[in-house]
Amino acid sequence: SAGAGVGKSHTVLSCDDSRLDDPVMEEEKQAAGDGEEGATGYSQSSSASSPSSIRQRKQTTGGEVWTLRGHTGTVYDLAFTVDSTHLVSASEDTYMRLWDVTMGECVAKYTGHNYPVFRVECSPHNVHVATGSYDLSARLWGLEYLHPLRVFAGHTASVSSLAFHPNCSYLATGSWDNSVRLWQVTDANVARILLHHTAPVTSLAFAPHGKYLASGSEDGSVVLWDLAEGKVLADLSHLTTSDLPLLLPSTVSQPEGIVELSWSSDSKLLIVGSIDGTVRTIGVNPAQDESSNRSCGTANNSNGTA
Repeated sequence: SAGAGVGKSHTVLSCDDSRLDDPVMEEEKQAAGDGEEGATGYSQSSSASSPSSIRQRKQTTGGEVWTLRGHTGTVYDLAFTVDSTHLVSASEDTYMRLWDVTMGECVAKYTGHNYPVFRVECSPHNVHVATGSYDLSARLWGLEYLHPLRVFAGHTASVSSLAFHPNCSYLATGSWDNSVRLWQVTDANVARILLHHTAPVTSLAFAPHGKYLASGSEDGSVVLWDLAEGKVLADLSHLTTSDLPLLLPSTVSQPEGIVELSWSSDSKLLIVGSIDGTVRTIGVNPAQDESSNRSCGTANNSNGTA
């Protein structure tokens, strides 16, 4: 069942490996780029392999378990479901696919995007999956349905990054239009539009306690957002050690283009990976961190702003 560990449906889904009738035009392929990312599970890993296959390996030995074939374009992103029983892939061919990692088989192909799909993200509660695309939209999926449940439209350029809030009620999207948007999952309404970056937003990560969102961009800037206020707490591209005691002074440095952001489980360390090959840690000072339990989901006004 394609919905295993995701929903109550027991519908059996199948894949169609036929090629697209209208292939993506060459200039759109160039705009999509050649980036490839890997995703890891508990005891296995999968990596996107050009042009259109996915290789699954054992982490203990590095030996290849499966080569997953079906996409007809570059595989840009991968994500395991929370229970690690299934793998979700995003591709240049406009499709998202669901793979059974124990059998090495595609169990579903999802239709909805009109252009290459760059990003895929599974929700923490294992119910929803989000995708971001060159078609300027993000979409929300329930894995038991072959078509999207919600369409998040509003960006004016490709959606290049995604993150679910820990409470699963909000989805953050980053775009090549330099903006970050916070959406309500239930109705696809915008809760926040966060404007500060001056370059495409390439990575997003919510702090586990739910109060902060970190965003990284192509120019190397990392911004820390207060979700309750919708304001910038820190911008590392303009930071000095005396400006913001929120951040531990010894960790302040300016990386190049941001590839990945990740938080420690206690929300006290932000890990920054960049294209210059470095990994940096940014420490959130507990003494300066607000003890308030406010989050983006605690209040609403007539405009739908949290």
